[in-house]
Amino acid sequence: MHGKYLLDFAAQYCDTNFEINIQFPYVLCVYSGVKEKIAAQEVRRKEIESNMLSALRKIDNELDNPDSGWKQMSSEDERRFLITSQGTGPVIQDGNEVTIRVRYPGKDGKPEKFDELKTFLVTKGDTIFRGLRQGSSLIIACNGEKKLFEFVDILLVTKLKP
Repeated sequence: MHGKYLLDFAAQYCDTNFEINIQFPYVLCVYSGVKEKIAAQEVRRKEIESNMLSALRKIDNELDNPDSGWKQMSSEDERRFLITSQGTGPVIQDGNEVTIRVRYPGKDGKPEKFDELKTFLVTKGDTIFRGLRQGSSLIIACNGEKKLFEFVDILLVTKLKP
C-alpha cells in the first residue's frame, strides 16, 4: 500500500481528537465511523502534535536538571535551549543576518522531516544565537503553559554591509 493511502484512510475513519499512529503498513487509531473526507494534512498535523508531546515527556525531567546541559533563555519565560553540536562556520555577532532551519519532533523525539526556514537579524537581545557558529545545532524547549519543542540548525550567517 502507498503511504498516501494510509493518510486518506486515517482521515476518513479515525477520530482526530485522539492520537493517530501511522507506521507503514498500519494505522492505529480510535475508529470514528465513516465520515466526510478531511484533508490528510489535518491528520499529519495531529500526528506532529502527538509526537511533540511524546518527545517533551521524554525530556521533561532533563529540563530542570542543572547537569543535563539545558540553559534558560531568559528569566521571563520557561524557554530553555541545549546546544547539540558546534559548527565550524562564521561566528554569529550583532548585526548578522542568520538563516535557520526549524524542525519539530517526529517519532521517538527525532527531528521531523518537514522543515521551516527562518531568517532574522541578530540584535543585542539575542542571547542564544550570538557566539554560535554557522553549522551549529540546538534544541529549544518551552516547558510553560504552551509546550514547544524545536530542533534548530544554523544554515547561514551573513555579515550585512553598512
